[in-house]
Amino acid sequence: MMSWLTGLLILLGEALGVLLAAVTLAVAHAMVRPRRLTFGVAVARGLPTDPVEAQLTGEDVVFTFPDGKQSPGWRIMGDDPSGPVVILTHGWSTSRYASLAKAYAYVPGSAAVVAYDMRGPGDSKAKFATLGHRETGDLLAVMEQSSRGPVVLAGSSLGAGIALEAACKSSRVVGVIADGPYRFASVALAGRLKRLGCPPWPVSMLALGLLRLRWRRVAGYDRLKQAAELRCPLLVLHGTDDPICPLHDARLIASAAKSGRLVEFDGGGHGGLIYVDGRRYELAVQRFLEDVRHESGGSAT
Repeated sequence: MMSWLTGLLILLGEALGVLLAAVTLAVAHAMVRPRRLTFGVAVARGLPTDPVEAQLTGEDVVFTFPDGKQSPGWRIMGDDPSGPVVILTHGWSTSRYASLAKAYAYVPGSAAVVAYDMRGPGDSKAKFATLGHRETGDLLAVMEQSSRGPVVLAGSSLGAGIALEAACKSSRVVGVIADGPYRFASVALAGRLKRLGCPPWPVSMLALGLLRLRWRRVAGYDRLKQAAELRCPLLVLHGTDDPICPLHDARLIASAAKSGRLVEFDGGGHGGLIYVDGRRYELAVQRFLEDVRHESGGSAT
């Protein structure tokens, strides 16, 4: 009897191990191959697909990443020639189309607004996301190809963290706007898995560990420490009901910056804060850009 029971337990353990391995592999694959928000998907979702549709004036541009891969974007005309150039970095599994939907909020206080596709999602020629391993260098390259003057980096979710890290590496960044940031990648991944009904632990840690076998720097960051290293002002925008990126993280990140400010959106989830309270979003962004312009001085080109 004991021998039979022992064998059954061993069999069940092996089955659970196989299941855990399969789920971990599936999650790791999905992390580097997110759903692509391409032109066709944007049309289906009713998102604007070019600046004209968003009632903005802009032109198509193509950026070249450090590894030679190219990615499309737009350069949108701003209303303030003396303001900074704002570069919008979208989140994981979205694209420049999501950035375009809120670009109008940045136009009044900027010389130009730039939106581009990160590697992985969207229409970028770089098909695999690397969760921060290459994306920070990509953003710095986009910055160099967009402006010779002061720059404000504005990012959402994963893009918020990439903007923080890039700002720590360039003295030309005069401000950072972080929409829905999180401190550790494992926390955000656990939040997504929980929403899908998948047990977040230990799958999130195993999936990230698997990806680190390929890219050592994948998700090996602490955005709190990067916020503390910032030499420029930081604006954090966050929903009070965000199920992916905890509000607690946003509060810590904002307070860690030498010049940080947090604007909370009651009832806001993860992303789409401009749809929760568009006026509050616009005022927060425009006030920040005005303060940055006065503090930094000079104009962007």
